[in-house]
Amino acid sequence: MDKELILAIKQIYPEYIYYKSLEKRTGIKEYRYKTLKADLTLFRKNATFYAEYDIFDNLEIIGEKRIRDFKRDLPPFIFNTSILNIRPYKVPNGFYSALNEKIHCYESSDNAYLDSLDYNIKANLNDCRKDGDLASDAPLRVSFDYNASINNVVTGQKIGRELRTQNWQFVKTPRKLQELCDAWCDYYHYFPNKNVIFYYDATSVASSPDGNAKPFYEIITDKLSRRGWNVNQVYIGQTMKHALKHEYIDQALKGSDEFLFPTFNKHNTEYLFMAMEQTGIKMGRNGFEKDKGIEKTPDSPDNPDELKTHGTDAWDTFFIGCNFYDVDVCSSVPSSVSWG
Repeated sequence: MDKELILAIKQIYPEYIYYKSLEKRTGIKEYRYKTLKADLTLFRKNATFYAEYDIFDNLEIIGEKRIRDFKRDLPPFIFNTSILNIRPYKVPNGFYSALNEKIHCYESSDNAYLDSLDYNIKANLNDCRKDGDLASDAPLRVSFDYNASINNVVTGQKIGRELRTQNWQFVKTPRKLQELCDAWCDYYHYFPNKNVIFYYDATSVASSPDGNAKPFYEIITDKLSRRGWNVNQVYIGQTMKHALKHEYIDQALKGSDEFLFPTFNKHNTEYLFMAMEQTGIKMGRNGFEKDKGIEKTPDSPDNPDELKTHGTDAWDTFFIGCNFYDVDVCSSVPSSVSWG
């Protein structure tokens, strides 16, 4: 949004309304009216306006009773975010303390493709054809996190020195890892480059608790391969120490040349970004650690699993893999890395 252009429209509009309301306009008044009308038409033609509102801006339409009903019936978290449009707070001095929406988030859609659709199809479109940040000449890079209540996957690409987190998807019980893989394949069905680099660590070597004897990484690889993807497995070993991981990520978010600069598709990673903002730090046996205590609390509308630290673990694996295990599509040999 061009804020100066919007300001100009706001300044011109009251005067335009005044001259328009006159019963008779002659001479200079008619000239002024036509000039203002022409300016507004030109300005509006090239203007995009964006603002965020809470429900009270529509008070006359919604009514006080409906708002009181929302407050009574909805959990506080849902009421604050969905009705009052209050973003969850960012934890001070959190694990991702340098994360900044204004710096690290971007908006991107394939307007050329969307404009070719009629309204009904456009409204229901939910696959990669709506994304304008995908480079078809680069492989997709993914990492997963596994849990009894929620499974999730981070998808992104390396574009020069930029590490784009382009999507975050999840399924919650009773849907499991197989269903998540299907959802991922459905979303990227139309992506022309069928090469995918799959980063996984030691936690992926464990077998699935749902009765499937295969390790997590084999379930993912088999499912994606059967759906037509050329999967390059990249094993990154044991999980990195939290303090070291925090240091590397912090430097990357601050723009260090030693690391890829992380960016996030604002709409496709909304829950992941909020979860990262709310991830705290605690003192453990080996120094400070990511505070994952919230994962032990049950999933609820006021405390949803998608806003806990599950997704942040998948992103950490994605970040480590892309920075320290730089591979091409045909090789899974990692570059050297010191774990400290």
